[in-house]
Amino acid sequence: MSRFSSFSLRKSLLLGLPALIIMVIVLFSGSAYWLLNTSSGASWLWTKLEALDGVDVRSSRVSGDLASGFVISDMEYHSADLDLLVGHTEIEAGIGGKSRSVDQHQFSAGR
Repeated sequence: MSRFSSFSLRKSLLLGLPALIIMVIVLFSGSAYWLLNTSSGASWLWTKLEALDGVDVRSSRVSGDLASGFVISDMEYHSADLDLLVGHTEIEAGIGGKSRSVDQHQFSAGR
């Protein structure tokens, strides 16, 4: 008789379910770390914001990360009521008890 013939569905669920839960937690944690602590995560999130319907926002460059702060260069926002152009914006996110600040240079608004 094979060793695997006595391996029932119940045993496989008891062993497989915790492993699946651990893999999901590790995948989620790794994704959250990438999104918050890498420049590519901040850039990816900004491109998703630019692609939203109903949001007309663009920029030439995003650098830094969301956890410690990032820089948006040449940000433009357009709506029916407002045209906004910010040449250089530094955002200090403040995750983990750090101070929070926004510093803009070359700011203009109109309509």
